[in-house]
Amino acid sequence: MRSFRGWAAAAVATVTLGAVAVAAPPVAGAPPAARPAQGAPAPGFDDPGIPVRPASERYVREVFLGALGRGVDEPSLAYWGERIDDGMARGTFAAHVVRSQESVRRRVVATWAAAGLTPGAGAVDADVAAARSGRLTIEALLLRLVSSQEFYETEGGDSPAGFVQALYDVVLDRVPDRAGADYWLARLQGGDSLRTIAKGFVYSADHLRAVVDDAHDRLLARAADDAERTDWAARMRRGEGVLHVDVALAAGEEAWTTGCSALDPNRCLLPFPNDVLTLPDATTDTGRRVVLKPSWLPANAAGAPFDPTEWNRQDGFSPGSAMLIHSAGIDPTESGLPHLSDIDASLDGDSPIVVVDTTDGSRWPFWAELDSNASDDSERALIIRPAVNFVEGHTYAVGIGDVVDAAGDPVEASAGFRVFRDNLPSADRRVEEERVRAEFAIDNVVSAGLDRDTLFAAWTFTVASTRNLAERIVHMRDEVLVSGVGGDTPFTVTSDEPRADGTRRIGGTYTVPSYLTGDGAPGSRLNLGDDWLPEQNGTITVPFVCTIPDTALTTPARAGLYGHGLLGTGGQANSGYVRDLAREHNMVFCGTDYLGMSDSDLGNTIGIIADLSRFAELPDRNQQGLLNFMVLGRLLTDPEGLSSDPAFQDGDGDPVVDGSDLVYYGLSQGGIMGGALVAVSPDITRGVLGVPGMNYSTLLERSVDFDPFFLIMAGSYPSALDRMMMISVIQMLWDRGEGNGYANHMTRDPLPGTPVHEVLLQVAFGDHQVAIAAADVQARTYGAATNDPPLADGRSGDVTPLWDIDRISSWPHDGSATIYWDSGTPAPPYENVPPRPPDYGEDPHSDPRADPDARDQISEFLKPGGVVVDVCDGAPCLVDFA
Repeated sequence: MRSFRGWAAAAVATVTLGAVAVAAPPVAGAPPAARPAQGAPAPGFDDPGIPVRPASERYVREVFLGALGRGVDEPSLAYWGERIDDGMARGTFAAHVVRSQESVRRRVVATWAAAGLTPGAGAVDADVAAARSGRLTIEALLLRLVSSQEFYETEGGDSPAGFVQALYDVVLDRVPDRAGADYWLARLQGGDSLRTIAKGFVYSADHLRAVVDDAHDRLLARAADDAERTDWAARMRRGEGVLHVDVALAAGEEAWTTGCSALDPNRCLLPFPNDVLTLPDATTDTGRRVVLKPSWLPANAAGAPFDPTEWNRQDGFSPGSAMLIHSAGIDPTESGLPHLSDIDASLDGDSPIVVVDTTDGSRWPFWAELDSNASDDSERALIIRPAVNFVEGHTYAVGIGDVVDAAGDPVEASAGFRVFRDNLPSADRRVEEERVRAEFAIDNVVSAGLDRDTLFAAWTFTVASTRNLAERIVHMRDEVLVSGVGGDTPFTVTSDEPRADGTRRIGGTYTVPSYLTGDGAPGSRLNLGDDWLPEQNGTITVPFVCTIPDTALTTPARAGLYGHGLLGTGGQANSGYVRDLAREHNMVFCGTDYLGMSDSDLGNTIGIIADLSRFAELPDRNQQGLLNFMVLGRLLTDPEGLSSDPAFQDGDGDPVVDGSDLVYYGLSQGGIMGGALVAVSPDITRGVLGVPGMNYSTLLERSVDFDPFFLIMAGSYPSALDRMMMISVIQMLWDRGEGNGYANHMTRDPLPGTPVHEVLLQVAFGDHQVAIAAADVQARTYGAATNDPPLADGRSGDVTPLWDIDRISSWPHDGSATIYWDSGTPAPPYENVPPRPPDYGEDPHSDPRADPDARDQISEFLKPGGVVVDVCDGAPCLVDFA
């Protein structure tokens, strides 16, 4: 049976959304691509970067697919997407696509074919021109063809009964019912014209309902409701046609916003992270790519829409992703959710939540908590945090089983999830597409021990690939360092100031290749080349400060880089405790600014917090800052570098720096950012991260340092649930510049061209500024060991303090380690809030560095072939300020 409906469906067939580079003729008006999507690979990786595409990418893809039946080609995506992003009305775009030569010709050809007629010379061109100008609707064309004498004779067998049968076949696509067929046959035999009979079919409720339903399915992935069918049928009988329907639907708000997960009808991003927010992409290492719509993310209080362009260059989510879902009144205690104090419970057989690595079915450890910053349950997220970073490129399934509220009553799953869990039918095509992913998630979490019948939610997400996380800085590093940068790097010593404590402060500037736009000032972005990787854009001059002990005048001092604290400067390389370490252990420390998070970035940081779609500015400058540190390291260790200046020489003109080895020491932010620097540096093999942590999406809410910034963020994003989502969203980009994105490659599986590193973490128990929970995740991910016992009895409320972190059985320890230093400060709260005084005592953040024993431990570890020594006599380490 041949039908108009079948031919039309073939003409605008719905295919899987996600073919990101389909070769097809562009819609009229789209010029050639401005530059290629592919180029030279990054050193150490196999492929170029992911291209920058318009913020409206997903919307444009869906309209092309729904209106043309094909994926959008890259030139058309760039052309139309950029115009929509610049303010073109969606109606203008929709009309261009739907009424394009390509679209209308497909419709016209399909209509002639459905009627079984062969067009004469020029007939199709004439019909296309008439339809594009609005003088002819597709329905009117169908009516003209199926009411023709030719159709009556060829398709209808030149008989009234055959003609009626043919109309049922071609127009209604169904077997005739006896009463209907008799009715139309009687009218035809009673003298009604072929056109009158055919018009009754073409404009029947049966046919128009199908046309309207098909348009809604193609463009909105759902069937039309009765009101929509009635409205459009009336409009089509008054002279509008399917092209009008397509334009209206493609231009509407629903097409702009549709595509969210069915699990939460109120917050598009929830649950987060979620593979529903990605599309297949064969050019990425994971085979997927995040493609967010601007409308899915909250606008700020000023009404500025979110620009997801940079997020849409991710092939997955953060390896430290917090998994978020609306709490819906779940009570953690009554439900028995695994708590931060008992992470091992997350692996128990009776845990009501499971996180599963779908690669091998293994359970992943985590803790669950409610957002304590929300004022009521309507704005409260349930947060599931990994206790060790996820494996890059792997897909994880999250399952929440039988949960209850404070009264012990079951908390029901959302209606959207029940469709999947209970195998309920849906007329929504997008729901059916999500069902495949949901079933995969359900299978994995049920295999891990949950009961399908009582599931509250299940979903999957894919972690970004190593290449996607690291390719930018690796590319920058290799381009600069492979050239032998060091002695030939321009620098100037501007000050040489003796200190009374037996050290000197050396200040100066040096010149670094810039990979930032413009002059590299705060607010600049990475300058991308044709391969979508950072491209050098001149040079920038940056400051450095070094501390040189007087002891280096007799014995050349060991060389080290120092990383400063929150929004500080490289000048902190000459702070008191750094001078103590340098003087006591004959070490030189040089520091520069961690761009993106230095004193000069404060104003821009405030602006970013007020409009988080600008967030890429921060990690882009972070990566330039990492490069600046690596160049400074070369300057420090190259005999033709800093050592060529008298400030770095003794009285005989010999270097006071032993450049045979380079180490790193960073405190606070320097312990967080240092996790990235050490992991990507080809020159540093050992580093000490003082009062450290990683993953700002965990750190921010638990830090007193974030309090003033929280006020700005709350003013711009008043919803607590939105803030939780956005903190997790920005972590996807922050991974490029802080330790969280590189943690899996610190002590094992090093990045290309990078050695294996060993690190010592010195943690302040009860730290008010950097959460110890994040430091523990960092230690687990590094595979670091700890002293036994790490804390005195009663100091921690954990079932097992420092859970799943190996105990050091013999000293000295050859390997990475995490050591708690205890000043007697109360243990921090388990909730996602800071430990504020006076309830939580004085902040111990600065205490470990003040202990001479801690500095001895640092020195021993940072020696070539260094080890972790026990400076606490087999007991927990207590801070001694003597």
